[in-house]
Amino acid sequence: MNNEKWQPMINKNGFKKLFSILFLFICYLSLTLAYSSNPVYGFQKILNFIISVVPSVLVFYYLVSTLNELRLKLFIYSLGIISVLTVSYIIIVYPFDQSTIYHYKPGRWSHVIYGRMISSFAVVLLLYLMWMIEKGKTRLRYDTVRQAKEERRRVLFLMFITSLSVYGTYLSALRAAFVGLMLVGVGLLVISAWFVVRSSRFKNLFTGKRVHSELTKNEGLRTQNVSMVYSLLIITILSALLILLIPKPDIINYRFNNMIAINDLQFKGDPAIHSRLDSWELSWEIIKDNPVIGVGMGGFSSYHKVEVYPHNIMLEFAVEGGVVGLLILCSLFVVMFKSSYRFSKFTFYFLLFTLFLSLFSKEFSNQTMLWIGLSFFGVEKDKRSKEKD
Repeated sequence: MNNEKWQPMINKNGFKKLFSILFLFICYLSLTLAYSSNPVYGFQKILNFIISVVPSVLVFYYLVSTLNELRLKLFIYSLGIISVLTVSYIIIVYPFDQSTIYHYKPGRWSHVIYGRMISSFAVVLLLYLMWMIEKGKTRLRYDTVRQAKEERRRVLFLMFITSLSVYGTYLSALRAAFVGLMLVGVGLLVISAWFVVRSSRFKNLFTGKRVHSELTKNEGLRTQNVSMVYSLLIITILSALLILLIPKPDIINYRFNNMIAINDLQFKGDPAIHSRLDSWELSWEIIKDNPVIGVGMGGFSSYHKVEVYPHNIMLEFAVEGGVVGLLILCSLFVVMFKSSYRFSKFTFYFLLFTLFLSLFSKEFSNQTMLWIGLSFFGVEKDKRSKEKD
């Protein structure tokens, strides 16, 4: 649409740095195949990373580098439309079956894939609303009544589709995603409420005089945080009403009830939970036997008793890469989280959510939403190059 060529992009310093990191990371993964007990499966994992993750990271780098307000709005409204359509379909025709291993067939959806997708939508929509409030996109004073109505409709729309996405996550019964959403919501609520309290006038306990903090003097900052608190509370109430009032299959209550049955750590014999606990226990045993360089990519599958997946990205690298692999993974996390926070604290919060999901699901090559955080490293390098010029 902008008649842009791909050659200028690959010549940018940020693209070169980003590509170098991905290339070196793949080289390290490939080296571990030399001592892997299951190099064939390890190669499949690396190939999956190259095919599904690397292009996504590079494309996301381009999209962020050329981001504009129109594209952002189209993206947000697209998420809203998808949320409305998919959640409406699920309410009418429940397409999930969490009792058996997923096999593709018409009319059946993967609750894992959908749950990860719709929960990510919810986080993005929520953080976008918070960003709008912080940047003053949602104004408190308007020139005309028409502007006030339009702005009110926009905010209400965002609140509604965010609540709907939370409800969609609940319908998928993907427990890690739903817990992650609650942690994001509670975290933002606590942070916003803390700033509201800190920016309020309070009495000194010793003198009894009114004290004005520096934040109190900035009335705009206090107003923003009050708006954030109200927005989060409204979204919470709307989500709770959807969950409580709309009829739902019994399997949803069954899965969530099992998750909170922690008295004897048996979780009512829930197979999904126990498969993860068994995988984590087995991972620890392998780590103790192979602490330095691990058992190589794919090596975990040679030891598995119940599950072929470690279901935890940190344990996966500790098992298959040892201390070396875990240090490399943590270094990449430092790079992506540091650069994402410099880009925006809201992108940082989103990556924290995706990291939480990766601690409970399959393998590193399936965590595309987490890995796109590397894109911000390339964007940051481009920004620094421009500043030097």
